[in-house]
Amino acid sequence: MVLRRILKTYDLPLISIVGIVIGFFICTTNLQIEIGEYFIGLFHFSYILHIIILSELIINNKLFRSYNLLYLNNGILIYLIINYFNNHGQIYFNICALSELKYSIPIIIYYFVVSKFMEFNKNSIKETRKPQLIKPLIYFFIIGFLTIVFFRISQFILLEKGVPNEERSLIIFNVEVHHLISGYFGLLLLLPFIVYSSRKRFRKVKSNHLNNIIKLISFVLLSFMIDQSTYFLFLDLDDLSYFSPTSLYGSILLLLIIIIYIYLKKTYDSNKLRK
Repeated sequence: MVLRRILKTYDLPLISIVGIVIGFFICTTNLQIEIGEYFIGLFHFSYILHIIILSELIINNKLFRSYNLLYLNNGILIYLIINYFNNHGQIYFNICALSELKYSIPIIIYYFVVSKFMEFNKNSIKETRKPQLIKPLIYFFIIGFLTIVFFRISQFILLEKGVPNEERSLIIFNVEVHHLISGYFGLLLLLPFIVYSSRKRFRKVKSNHLNNIIKLISFVLLSFMIDQSTYFLFLDLDDLSYFSPTSLYGSILLLLIIIIYIYLKKTYDSNKLRK
């Protein structure tokens, strides 16, 4: 009884810890395959899944049915991102340290607070009907596309002017923080606001502007992650890789796939409820 009560109270933080352990396993077993100048690993599947889960949460105004998957996936990502900093800004992992697990403790505490907040609010979420789905998806595509184009044009202009990488990049502790990473942490911090803005009582006329601002910021941060989704498939994360057709077309393709998936899934769920 005591163990069951503990698991019921701390289930989502425990799921996050399991995710971190899985992340450590992915690192230490080197679960990544090199294919020419590219490589593919479980990190890629994990952050793409993260984008899909949060996109559904933001656009459909509802919690993912198995939202504990969000915490499991966050646990995996946070450990891999900690190793990203340890590997000097490289996702291809060569060294993974068990001692780095301690840096995940603040995230676990944050998970506990957010999970309780989500659990408290999950019955107050107002789902979006099908007619309201098209407009957010169109906005998501426009913002995503413009973000991808903006990053590439601005970087190209700075590169042509001879601005060194250190001056046109965010550097923390001598490590280049790509906008995939800043987008991830931004969404992590924004998650409670995303959930709260989906509440029935929050969706009033006076709160509409704030709700739209939260969605706008969420779409931009999601676009940060999508922009570098295929760029991180390269073994060498340099300017040539970023401006390559694989990086550009791959990010736009992923944006379209996510939008089509959300639309088809919502349509399927709506038809299922009618039956």
